[in-house]
Amino acid sequence: MKLTIRLQMKDYILNWCIAVLFTCCVGTLCAQTTMEKEVMALFDTPITWLRHYEGQIDEVHPAKMILAFDGFNCKGYMQYSDSETHYLLEGSLQSSQFVFLEKYQNVPSGYINGNLDGEKIVLDWTSVDDKQIFTAHFERLAVINVNHHEDLSVTDKGALNVHRISSYIDHNTIIKTDIPTLNEDFDNHINQLVSDWNIEIERQKLKPSKDRFSNKAETWFKITELSDKYFSGHIHFTSSWNDKVNSLSFSYDRENERFINTSAYFKSTEKWEDSVKDRMLKTKPFGDSDIVYENWIENVSLLDPVLCDIGIKISTEKSSVFGQVETLMRWENVSSDLISPAKLKKMKR
Repeated sequence: MKLTIRLQMKDYILNWCIAVLFTCCVGTLCAQTTMEKEVMALFDTPITWLRHYEGQIDEVHPAKMILAFDGFNCKGYMQYSDSETHYLLEGSLQSSQFVFLEKYQNVPSGYINGNLDGEKIVLDWTSVDDKQIFTAHFERLAVINVNHHEDLSVTDKGALNVHRISSYIDHNTIIKTDIPTLNEDFDNHINQLVSDWNIEIERQKLKPSKDRFSNKAETWFKITELSDKYFSGHIHFTSSWNDKVNSLSFSYDRENERFINTSAYFKSTEKWEDSVKDRMLKTKPFGDSDIVYENWIENVSLLDPVLCDIGIKISTEKSSVFGQVETLMRWENVSSDLISPAKLKKMKR
């Protein structure tokens, strides 16, 4: 009796699992079929193939494409995964070369040239006003025969080492954020550092605009030191609503798991800034008579110093003309007039 009950329970659980799996598969298939029918409806002629692609715009913004081909004409849809904004693609495919006219809400919005190389597509996109450009890379996800459906798995591309990347893209807005990551406490501190920039981005995203990608912002970072002792560098932010490049410094002591506010260890902000600028003026990267560079150094703001294994590195804010000028003070050359020996030891511990 007990054996019969156990067998009945096993059959019930097995049948339940099959029913759930079948329901999920049918739902997915129906969703795919709807999209495929929309693409097939673009053609008056029989199609040779219909394919699904997935990839990235500017190496960060996820996007999908469904394309169909009738031997000459190639048509389909491209969708930004972040916002589900989608575009109609109409064009041709000859000798592995794509030419598309992109349309948004049935209005021309861009020109696309591309290359089909096996399972991969590379596209160069230009807005209709020639003011915006990007490159996109796609990989084929599924082979759709007109009479048969065959799904292929997506290859896991892995994660980057110390990069925490996020993005957002729709018709009017394109945002890319690449900030450093290490551990939970580190990430929380970095989030606080860039919180004002993120508030700006969220506020700007809500502003309506008719122009393609008129709201643009990018956050990125440059590593100064990544060793067993320190992880330090600078985080930068630029946007279409502010011409200035904003920058922040960070210095993290990996051995003691703490952030270090380096400027707090110096005796006088004015004193150490004057000393650093004197060093920068002596380098004369643009020649002895470059008065413009000298005037810029005298007036530019310096970022908080960052820590390295061999010393302290100080950088200017970014300039569209001179870039970012840096100078290194080795530990043995740090003057007691700038940092007391006791504070220097405490900062290095």
